[in-house]
Amino acid sequence: MSWSRRLSIALALSVGLNLVFAGIWIGSRFRHPHHPAELAGGRGGRFPKAFGEAMAGRRAELAAQRSAVASARAEAEAVLAREPFDRAAFDASLSELRRKTQATQEIVHRAVGDAAATLPVERRRELGRALNHGRRRGFKDPRPDPSAD
Repeated sequence: MSWSRRLSIALALSVGLNLVFAGIWIGSRFRHPHHPAELAGGRGGRFPKAFGEAMAGRRAELAAQRSAVASARAEAEAVLAREPFDRAAFDASLSELRRKTQATQEIVHRAVGDAAATLPVERRRELGRALNHGRRRGFKDPRPDPSAD
């Protein structure tokens, strides 16, 4: 088999595999809700209404915190691109990014706790499944389903 024929076959295989992976990625993006209103229970979302209500009072705080996370992420990227590389500054920027990310998670976790406090056990189980749904993305969760009790 000639070299050009092998190259053509390899190129065709590469394009085919890229199309398969692109299709899988695009399909997964359409399968899961990503709009904050959908995630918070609005517009037929997967979270209970109580979670949406708990988040409603935190929207401004969450928006400010997300902006702080974006700024910290941009700072870490800028420090990484500077010449000469300053390891201490980079570590400090990553530490700040972790701190801002944790603060964002704490806002959402308080909302989950507030929502859970108002829900019966079956709705809390649904909330737990909804919270974990986006994390697994097709991977089998090795933990047992708590609703099977």
